[in-house]
Order: sequence, then structure tokens, then C-alpha cells
Amino acid sequence: MDSAFSMLRSALQNAFNSGSGSLARFSPMTAYRFTESRIDMPKQEKLYLYLVVDGIPRLYTPSGIMDYQPGQYSIPRIDMPLHGTILSFSENNDFLAVSLDLTVNEVIAAVLDLDNVLVEKVVKAEIPEQ
Repeated sequence: MDSAFSMLRSALQNAFNSGSGSLARFSPMTAYRFTESRIDMPKQEKLYLYLVVDGIPRLYTPSGIMDYQPGQYSIPRIDMPLHGTILSFSENNDFLAVSLDLTVNEVIAAVLDLDNVLVEKVVKAEIPEQ
């Protein structure tokens, strides 16, 4: 996983260093590069995964504040971040993140791949309510 993540970081740095500005689209993924301390979150109604690639952001949501490290992600469907600030920039004095559009079918397939025993227990309602 670390080598794949390093390759992603390098590919994004190369894409942005070649002059593509602060936004690059790779369907169904969008890459973001910020050099200012305030960041705007993607404005979309669809479900997406927001992955921190380099730098440390603080995201402000209606229910609170959350800090993220590189490699951590958010799926902001319910508690949509309004905006964020950069707590720590990367070695290149920027912040990199990607958003990946998700479909309901992709989420269901991922859940089903997690653990067949867990899915079976959920379906049979064998997991007690908390």
C-alpha cells in the first residue's frame, strides 16, 4: 500500500508541476492542489471519497472539526465538510488530495467483499444493537 500511495503522490506532483493549475480531472477521480491555507471542498451531491495525499488538513463539518493525515480519507455524504484549512503543507509547500466519485453499486460491492461472516450476521440481524 505504501508504494502505491507513493506512486500516486509522485504522479500528482508531476501532473501539477507540468502546469495543470490547481485542479486535474482523471475520470472518475479529481485531483486537487492547494497552496493557500484555506481549501474548498468539492461541491457535489454525489457520493465521493476524499483522500488526503500530502499535507495535513483540518476539515470543518456541521458537527465538528476533524484533522486528517496523508492516507486518511473521508466519505462526506452525511457530514459534508464546508471547507478546510491546511495545518501542515507538504515538502513542496502544497496540499494534495483526490476525490473519487462512488456509485451505490460500488459501495455495496465493497461492503460485500469486506467479510462474508460479517455480512451474513448483519443480514440475519445477529449483531446486537448498541
